[in-house]
Amino acid sequence: MVRKSARLIAAGITKTASHSQDNAYELAARQAKEIEDLKKKLKKKHKDLNKEKKLRSRQVEEERRCLDEAGNQIRETLAAYEFKEAVIEGSNVLRGLKQRAVEIMKRQLQEEVSKNGESFGWQVCQICYFEFSGALEHTPRILSCGHTYCFDCLATLCKNSTVQCPFCRTVTNFTNGVPENLAVLELCE
Repeated sequence: MVRKSARLIAAGITKTASHSQDNAYELAARQAKEIEDLKKKLKKKHKDLNKEKKLRSRQVEEERRCLDEAGNQIRETLAAYEFKEAVIEGSNVLRGLKQRAVEIMKRQLQEEVSKNGESFGWQVCQICYFEFSGALEHTPRILSCGHTYCFDCLATLCKNSTVQCPFCRTVTNFTNGVPENLAVLELCE
């Protein structure tokens, strides 16, 4: 009986050992499956991270491009502003030069008139022979042909908003009035 019990014990141990081996294999298989699942999840996460990295990279590129465009627009705006400032400054310089030239021409005209004792032909109306001035009736008015006469004389010659030049017979239509000859007026004052 002892032998039988020893055999049973030995068989039980064997059964237990065989049962433990089965459990170990199952555990190893489960762990291998878990490792495979974890590898798959890690691989998927890696792919997702690469996709997100590419997306972020594209977003960063787009933002860089937008910043570059904004920088270019700012540079263009600044250049346009600087150009405008230069034009305004140049315009002011030209205005000053024009004023100076007109003053010099007026002084020379006055000197010439005082030498000759009479005005130049372009300083007087060729119809009434009054000198052009800033007074309404003697302001120089220019016709489409380029000839200049005083306002009073053109008002006398005007028929139905048209004037025929007494010198060259060109007809000028004045529906909006007769424009002043500012160049002559400026030099006569």
